[in-house]
Amino acid sequence: MSLRRLLKSHLAPHRQAIVLVLILQAGQTTTGLLLPGLNATLIGDGVLLGDQSVIWRMGGIMLLVSFIQVVLLTGAVWYASEVAMAFGRDIRRDVFDRVTRYSTREISRFGTPSLITRITNDTHQIQTLTALVGTMMITAPLTMAAGTVLAIRTDAGLSVLLLVVVPLEIVVTGSIIIAMNPAFQQMQERIDRINAVLREQITGVRVVRAFTREPTDPVRDFAQPGTVQFQEAGFRYPGAERPVLEAVSFTAAPGETTAIIGSTGAGKTTLVNLLLRFYELDSGRITLDGVDVTAIARRELRSKFGMVLQDTWLFGDTIWENLRYGNPDATDAQIIEAARVTYVDRFVHSLPEGYDTVINDEGDNISAGQKQLLTIARA
Repeated sequence: MSLRRLLKSHLAPHRQAIVLVLILQAGQTTTGLLLPGLNATLIGDGVLLGDQSVIWRMGGIMLLVSFIQVVLLTGAVWYASEVAMAFGRDIRRDVFDRVTRYSTREISRFGTPSLITRITNDTHQIQTLTALVGTMMITAPLTMAAGTVLAIRTDAGLSVLLLVVVPLEIVVTGSIIIAMNPAFQQMQERIDRINAVLREQITGVRVVRAFTREPTDPVRDFAQPGTVQFQEAGFRYPGAERPVLEAVSFTAAPGETTAIIGSTGAGKTTLVNLLLRFYELDSGRITLDGVDVTAIARRELRSKFGMVLQDTWLFGDTIWENLRYGNPDATDAQIIEAARVTYVDRFVHSLPEGYDTVINDEGDNISAGQKQLLTIARA
């Protein structure tokens, strides 16, 4: 979507506020341009002639006009900022909603750092542009138009200078903007890179600790709903120089525990992502009970698996609701049975409020092991 279409679609709901900003800016610009004329009258008819009544009268009028200008300017800035903030909020919401509907491959193509930059920094830049348009960029043409009229009325001869000064100013300003554009694009690319490096440093802490602790790392376990087969599976991440998987074949039979061992980056998590079709194979195939997984709708396929991630994700709600998130239709008896099988009930009964205990947003009112057990029971 182009910037023009973006502005048009997202500013449409704020038409009334925009019209009000235009009116207020026109009013404050007009009152501002009246002040030089009033000041000339005060000096010519009052100060030079020593007429105190003119000085007091014109001074009072100038104070009143200045007060009106301040009120109009304050209102214009207030509503322009309100429009800009609402505009930024709507864009950020829509971009976030769009990103959440991307496939894993699409997210990999754009890159997480780039998506973060688009949702935060890029949206802020457009929001700032909207605020500047509502304050400075509306005032400038109004001032130029009204100022030109007043200049011609005051002295038509001297007004000829405007024919030289205004085009020169436009050329100089345009040249500066054109020269800054490449630098601005370079800055945006560097912001992307900063986000990428920062994210790598934060998420890489666990990888570094893993290498210092042990050479291998077992993949998460998952419960097989049937026979899962990888047949000559090959996969390369978008933009990667080498494939992460080449001709991988194995069978995971029901009723068995299959553990896949490998060093960090060996492709263990990739296998799970391919099985659940977060990515599609480049070669080979994956079958579930003899059926190619590409022939199964993603929602149906993923409903057949329970996956427990190494990172625990809990919600700011009761233990009941956190467990029920895995199956919204589960009865209390089913939840209690799942908790019993996974040994969750042992620590839940030790809590003062039992299953009604609220997990806070940070999840720090229970231990890391207890959080892991909850995610296992939820699966």
